Amino acid sequence: MASQAAGEEQPPPPLITLTGPQQWQQLSGRRFPPAFNMYLDSSCREKRRFVIGEHKGTPLYAVTTHPPARSSGPPNLVLHNGLQDDSPPLAAVYQNRSSHASTVELPPLDGLPLPDNARVSVVKIEENSANFRSTTYTFTVQTGGPGSHLEAFQWRHSSGKEVRALDARGHGDGWKLVRLAPDAPAVDGATFASDGREVVAVWKKVYSATKKLKFQFLGTGATGALGEPWALMAVASALKIWDSIHIDTAGAHIAGISGGGAFVGGAGGGA
Repeated sequence: MASQAAGEEQPPPPLITLTGPQQWQQLSGRRFPPAFNMYLDSSCREKRRFVIGEHKGTPLYAVTTHPPARSSGPPNLVLHNGLQDDSPPLAAVYQNRSSHASTVELPPLDGLPLPDNARVSVVKIEENSANFRSTTYTFTVQTGGPGSHLEAFQWRHSSGKEVRALDARGHGDGWKLVRLAPDAPAVDGATFASDGREVVAVWKKVYSATKKLKFQFLGTGATGALGEPWALMAVASALKIWDSIHIDTAGAHIAGISGGGAFVGGAGGGA
C-alpha cells in the first residue's frame, strides 16, 4: 500500500470502549471510575440484579442482592469482579438482623493484609440510628499503600452541596462519606463536613426505572491515595445502605397498600 503523502491529514485514532473490569483496570490503574451509576439489569427477571459503570452500555461489575436471612445464609449483597453471577466476589455483605451492624468480606487485595489462615478480610459496618436523618454508618479499613494504617470513615445522611451536585438540577438528598481522622491531610479543592472532616465520597438514590444510584469519589478519595481496599469498602458500604433503604421502602409500600394507605418515596435530609 502506498504511504500517505507528507502533510496529508492522518485519520483519528480508534475509540477505546471499556468493556469490563480487567480492561478498565489495565487502562486506568484503578478499580472504579471517579464517578459511576448503578443500573437495573432488565435482562435478569428472576432476581434483583444490577450493574455498575459510567454508562449503562459500558458496565463494569454485576451486583446481586438477596433478602436478609433470619439465620446463617447467603450474603445479602455481592459485588462481583465481573458481569456474571458466578464471577468471583469483590465484596460480600452480610446483614446481622439481631444487631445494628453488617459485615463485609473482602478477598485478598494489594495493601490489605489478611490474618493468618484467613481467606477473606472481614470489615464491620456499625449503624447508629436515632432516626433516618441522623443515621450514620461507620467502618474502619486499611488506607494507603506501603505502610498503610487503619482509618475510620462514616457515611452521613446529607443534602449538602456535594450530594446536590450529583443531580443536574441540584436537588435531593443522599449520603456523604467523611474521613474521621481530624488531622488527615487533604488535597486542594477538598470539601469538608460541618465538623471539619473531609468528604471523600458521595452517593444518592435515583428514582428511575433503570438507573438506581449515583456515586462519586471526592477530594482525597478521588486521587487514589487512600488505596483500593478503601475504595472497595466505600462502594460496598454505599451499596449496603442503598439496599437497606430499598428493602425498607418496599416494605413500607406494601404495608401502605395492605393498610389502605399510600406511600410516597423520598426523604428530606440534613446538612
